[in-house]
This record gives sequence, structure tokens and C-alpha cells, in this order.
Amino acid sequence: MKKFIYITLFCTLLVSCSNQDEHWRKSPLISIDDVVYHGTEQVFGMTKMNGDPDEPSFQKGQGRLYQLTFFDQTENLVGKTYTLTGFHEETGETVELYKDEIQGENAAKLSLDKSGFWKIEVLVDEKLYTSFVIEVI
Repeated sequence: MKKFIYITLFCTLLVSCSNQDEHWRKSPLISIDDVVYHGTEQVFGMTKMNGDPDEPSFQKGQGRLYQLTFFDQTENLVGKTYTLTGFHEETGETVELYKDEIQGENAAKLSLDKSGFWKIEVLVDEKLYTSFVIEVI
């Protein structure tokens, strides 16, 4: 009976530890032709177009304009609809950040209202295209 209790406690501990969410980490930056992007290498990137060049790319409550680049297959995506969605790590909040039609050059003005890590999902015609994590200061 003791053995059964120990095994049960061990299994409970193991399951509870494996169910804990790992903390998100900021995705690596992408640098192409001296431009730094947030996103997924060779897939998608966004870079700040306005504001002070020395300020962080994402500031709490500060709306900024971002250039959006679909690195792979832009010509195949033109005319399709993209959606940017943000998920806040701490609160679990979900926000639709921007939705538009993909053109040769794309831009989006967006703002995030909470500091911390946000997972950004890029959907094309409502299917997940890529995702990455940013940090809002």
C-alpha cells in the first residue's frame, strides 16, 4: 500500500511539473541589408518605421507604424488577407492587432497595452502562417 501511495505521489508531481508553462522568450532578431526585423527568418518580419530610432521597437501604449515583409513567396500571397494577433503571456489576453490585404509592400499601425512578452501570430486567409515572440517595454 505504501508503494502505491509513493508511486501515486511521484506521478502527480511529475505531471504537475510537466504541465507548468515554460516562460516565453523573445524571438531572435533578423538582420537583412542593415534592417533589423522581428519575426521568423526567411518567412516574415516587421520593423518599426516611425518614432525615435533609439527607443525600443515595442513600447507599452505607444502606437507605431511597422513595415511588414513576407520574405518567402510574397508574389503568391498578394491579394490574400493577413491578420496579426497578439497573445499576452501573463494575462492570456488575445488581441487582434491588424487585418488587411497583402500587397507588395505592407504596413500596419499597432499598439500593445501591456508590458511583457507577447506571442504574435500571423494568419494568412485564416491559417497560421508563422508566429514569434516580442517584448513590450
